[in-house]
Amino acid sequence: MSLIYSENLNKTLISSTFTSIIIYASKDAFSGSIETFDLMAGFMLGSIIGISIRILNFTGYGEFTKKNFAIIINNLKLVNNSKNSYEFKFWQNKTVLLLENLKNIFSKQSVNYKDSSLIKNQTRALFYLYKMEEILYLISTIRIKYFSDNKRKILFKRLQNEIDYNLNELKNLFKNEPVNLKFDTYDRIKSLKEMPIFMASLDVLYNLFKIIVAGGEEKIVLKTRKNTFSMRKLKDSISLNNTLFQYSFKFAIAISSGVFITNFFNISKGMWVSLGVITVMRMKIDNIKLIIQDSVISTLFGIIVGISIVLLFQNSLFLFIIIPIVLFLLFYLKPFPYPVWNFSLIVAMTFLFSIISNNFSELIMFRFLSMCFGFAIALLISKLFWPIRSKDEIMPLFKQNITDLSKLMKDIATAENDINIRERIGTILKNLNEFNNIIKSSKKDSYQKLHDFSMNITLNLFRLTTYINSIKIENYDIIKNDLTILRRRFDMIDKKLNHLPYYFYENSSELFLNKDKRILLLMERIAKDQEDIYLFFN
Repeated sequence: MSLIYSENLNKTLISSTFTSIIIYASKDAFSGSIETFDLMAGFMLGSIIGISIRILNFTGYGEFTKKNFAIIINNLKLVNNSKNSYEFKFWQNKTVLLLENLKNIFSKQSVNYKDSSLIKNQTRALFYLYKMEEILYLISTIRIKYFSDNKRKILFKRLQNEIDYNLNELKNLFKNEPVNLKFDTYDRIKSLKEMPIFMASLDVLYNLFKIIVAGGEEKIVLKTRKNTFSMRKLKDSISLNNTLFQYSFKFAIAISSGVFITNFFNISKGMWVSLGVITVMRMKIDNIKLIIQDSVISTLFGIIVGISIVLLFQNSLFLFIIIPIVLFLLFYLKPFPYPVWNFSLIVAMTFLFSIISNNFSELIMFRFLSMCFGFAIALLISKLFWPIRSKDEIMPLFKQNITDLSKLMKDIATAENDINIRERIGTILKNLNEFNNIIKSSKKDSYQKLHDFSMNITLNLFRLTTYINSIKIENYDIIKNDLTILRRRFDMIDKKLNHLPYYFYENSSELFLNKDKRILLLMERIAKDQEDIYLFFN
């Protein structure tokens, strides 16, 4: 929590203070104690001062770059310190999505027209971005050693702490401060001359620390997706068989129904019904049910807490001291799960309604009931028109994961550059997280094994790539042959799932030509997970 607190404190304080000032100023403007012109003039003057401060920022890295890389490093530390698989998956996925989002920002040409004080040294920032992505994958492959029960458990705990320390030191790059890396525990483990596969990943990780500190500007070209317009695409998208069109249609019907009902029955403040629809509308019925449940429970708790505080401190100056605190929590809790943030939103709205009207409790309850009506409309429309349930998405998404893993093997076999392999792994991890979420929302826990098997294969393929790059390969065709065997097994699994003729050879280790014991060990692990996937469907 302290990590998130330190990064968001500035932004949260600015947002909450700004909103509090607007509330107080508006209240005085409505009461006539301050002139509207003076209020607007003060607002404009403050805006000019704020813009001037931003433009006159002479630091080496812009605020956008510094803040986002600090968050990435904090996320990497949280991945490194994950105590269980749930925490690991959560922070790994959060980091993958953040990296993907930053790539999308830098891939757009509009980034060149952004305020230069926000984004600086774009080429160097891209270099760091890809190196941070590599660190994420490397930590994902080595963290299993932290939980080993052997005699070196204390040594690996020290390694975990040393990696944390080095990650924290990397933040100094964006503060123009010296970076002092530590290698004591790394050198101790390396001196053991054991665990070659593990050491290959660890060597690369510590080498990355050095490379990042030394700096560099690799020629990285982000692939931009060119969206070309064509009448055929337009025709295909406007189809009852198009999922996005179906969702858009349902959304429009739900909003229209809410507006029609509120107008027909002359219900005042009918916008709350539409807001209820917007709040919970999702593609899948299961997700709508979950968000409704979270919204109702958190809203009720927020109403009870908010009304209790207002009644307790009514007609007291202490109430106006609490308002900035409540607004601070409203902005601060935004990154937290939706129920937590919604609770703070309802408490804040209760406070604001208490300023606007003496009948604030009736207003907030009317808002709650109106939004519940909107929830019901959203759920009903989603059930009536093209109902989509999470369980219907399990197999299509798993088949896509199988295809992506097969392509990753092809990239490794054809010795594709590291950037393509990283991009592929990032896509797989993102899809696996979505697959995991769908399993949970559909309550099909038996499919969790498929997620775990696929995750094991992904990490072992990354270990394989790292190890191959750390040694001299005399005949790469042998590795290519063995990876092709593994790819064919995925093809057979895919045919089985599509009810096509197939032949799955279970004892694939007999076909491997590679004599390197470490490479053979990783390939056998991958083959074992493939067999487990195959047996899952028998």
